[in-house]
Amino acid sequence: MEKFILRISRKIAILYPALLSGVVVFLLVGATLSLVACGGTSTDVTGIDPYTQIGGTLTTATADEISGIGKVRFVTPLAGVLTNNSIKFKAALDGSSTNSTATIVFNSNDLNITESTGIAVKFSRTGVNVSCQIGVNGNWVTVASSITNMYAPLALDFVIDIHNNTGGSNKTRVLIWRYTPYAATTADVDTNSSGDLTSSYPAAQQAPGIYTGIIVNQATVTGAAISTNKIVN
Repeated sequence: MEKFILRISRKIAILYPALLSGVVVFLLVGATLSLVACGGTSTDVTGIDPYTQIGGTLTTATADEISGIGKVRFVTPLAGVLTNNSIKFKAALDGSSTNSTATIVFNSNDLNITESTGIAVKFSRTGVNVSCQIGVNGNWVTVASSITNMYAPLALDFVIDIHNNTGGSNKTRVLIWRYTPYAATTADVDTNSSGDLTSSYPAAQQAPGIYTGIIVNQATVTGAAISTNKIVN
């Protein structure tokens, strides 16, 4: 049975009338209060876009966290098949298991969200190291370890562009950032750059659908928000 999860804000604004030097004070009451300084990190996402649980035995499936083993499909499909999009993504690969993975799937034509159709970005943990594979319709390439060795398995925090309509010889394109600004030259990973990959990217293929989702295996996702693409091809 599918389980539908809708994200709503946990913050409640309360107007608190207090006469303090003639100023009305507004108090913002939330689950957490924090001071955030301006910085160069890639994401500021909290919570997960509305989704439907479609498989597995997730230990947590809320608007703020997905964890355990299973998969979800986002409620809102993409605007079209040949579209370019992005996702803000925060996750932790739990424990030291080699089976700990978190996979993002875009442009799938399968309502059950599988890695074999669509554009998939998979993060895996081996001990203290992270590896990343990118697949187009089940054809996979691996990101160079010189890049992924910089990633912390318990603190994955990315903005990822996923293009299914590049207008070029490479029909799809994936870019991964940890920091702003967003540009091809500042991306950790750009599938148009052969030096970022250990083998040839499946350039001639395009993904066939409009469905998106996340697959977790002994992993925890605390942020997932789909938006427009950050760069233009």
